[in-house]
Amino acid sequence: MNLVYVAGPYRGRSESEVFANIVAARAVAARIWELGMVAVCPHLNTAFMGGTVQDSTFLKGDIELMLRCDAVFAMHGHERSQGAKREIDTAKEQDMPVFTDLGELVKWGNR
Repeated sequence: MNLVYVAGPYRGRSESEVFANIVAARAVAARIWELGMVAVCPHLNTAFMGGTVQDSTFLKGDIELMLRCDAVFAMHGHERSQGAKREIDTAKEQDMPVFTDLGELVKWGNR
């Protein structure tokens, strides 16, 4: 099974916005699972752990998780997230496929 990393905004101006970002990422991750792939969703991995360690530690750990995946799915709104942009740039530098469309992800997964 292909491992697909979910890249998208996590942080927000309020806890409510953070919650909404986690819920959106969870929905994408659920869909990836339904499509027969393994979703690696950092939003769920560190949900509401802000302040546990420095943000840079989470971001570094997320890159490590992503590099163990086969592809990246860039969620709608990823452009407004510095962390997601860094993840996507790193993925591209490593020649990992990056998708913004689930249909294209499915085509790739069924190759």
